[in-house]
Amino acid sequence: MSKKQIEKMQKEYTKPQLSRWQQQKKRQRIIMFSGIALIAVVIIGLFTAWFMEEQWPYYKTVINVNGEKITMRQYVNTLKAMSEGQDENLIYNYAMQVDSLMAQTEILKQAAADVNITVTNEEVNTKLKEYNLTEGWATYIRMQLLSGKMLEEYFIPQVPATVEQRDIEVMFLESDAQVNAIRALLDEGQSFADLAAQYSLDDYSKNQKGAIGMHPKEIFINLLGSNVPGEYAFSSDTGSLSQGRPDADKEKAVGYWLIMLIETGTGEYEGQANVRAMLLGSEAEANQVRKDIVENGQDFGTIADEKSQYSSGGKNGGLIGFVSEDSEIFSAAFKNAAFSLEIGEISQPVKDITMTTKGGSWLIKVVGADSDAAISDEDKNTIANALFELWFLSAQANAVVVDSISATDVINGNEGAPIFWAISKVIGD
Repeated sequence: MSKKQIEKMQKEYTKPQLSRWQQQKKRQRIIMFSGIALIAVVIIGLFTAWFMEEQWPYYKTVINVNGEKITMRQYVNTLKAMSEGQDENLIYNYAMQVDSLMAQTEILKQAAADVNITVTNEEVNTKLKEYNLTEGWATYIRMQLLSGKMLEEYFIPQVPATVEQRDIEVMFLESDAQVNAIRALLDEGQSFADLAAQYSLDDYSKNQKGAIGMHPKEIFINLLGSNVPGEYAFSSDTGSLSQGRPDADKEKAVGYWLIMLIETGTGEYEGQANVRAMLLGSEAEANQVRKDIVENGQDFGTIADEKSQYSSGGKNGGLIGFVSEDSEIFSAAFKNAAFSLEIGEISQPVKDITMTTKGGSWLIKVVGADSDAAISDEDKNTIANALFELWFLSAQANAVVVDSISATDVINGNEGAPIFWAISKVIGD
């Protein structure tokens, strides 16, 4: 076919036809770009939803200490590191501990900086590498390094090299009556050490056989959990032996029950004993209370509400209720006494070493004194630690902390606390 014939076969478009064709093309382009825009909007929407659900919470401030912010990402990373390999059922406990750790570390960091004590990121990273730990342990490591520096560089230098000290022997006994009995045994020539090892109700003095040694005054509080021995020692002459020095707050692993049988059980309570009981701090007190009830007609319930140290009993006149012989709540001594009583009878004092009570008396002997003795390294560290604890308590009290980790909040559209969102990211959604 010739070129001229082909050219004749080509269709010639009129201007209206060309206009319609151009409009159709334009509509197609609009539809195409609209589709692209719609897809882009959907993608952006999905990304935004994912970001708001999965990433945005990481940027939220969960702890604010004096204006310094700790984000959810920092919290989750720390929780993940410190709970790794632990029972998932315990992770809430770890989450609360991490919350406290992060707030306290920031408080310590700021307070230490005020006295020119700092820990650099390089120091933290060095320790992380040394112990082969992940970055999530950084907060814990910083706390340890700061605490060590505060002691070594700030508080230990504050402790004097020499100070007034006393050398004492002590034992903690349940009552003045027992103190008097022990003093009588000492007068007979028995050894303080042997008696302390046998009778002291304070673990430290018992294990030391009463010999506490030469120390500054504040050390006795740390060793014995009481300021009574130190107060006596520093106000008495060498060689003096105290009368009973009362201590109402000191705890001991012994108590004395007075038990009253109300009735023996029948029916579903067959073989059980319905009792009232009170727990008292010493045999002497228990004997006196029993006398007040049995001989002087005082009411068991009234005295129980006033004096009983059995906290689970509440203020209900000492009513325990029905107790079975195989009960695991009460000791064998308690049950043996309860099931040996007649109805209405009140037991003799029942000693129970499974219970803890407060109160007793110290017997203290001043063995030696020195007005300017060198402080041992151990005592120096103890005093420095006590100074550090007081200082840090003050720093915590003065800090402005806004902690929202356990507060009710809205995350991902669900009502709840941020702590549970954090936990979900640690253990997996």
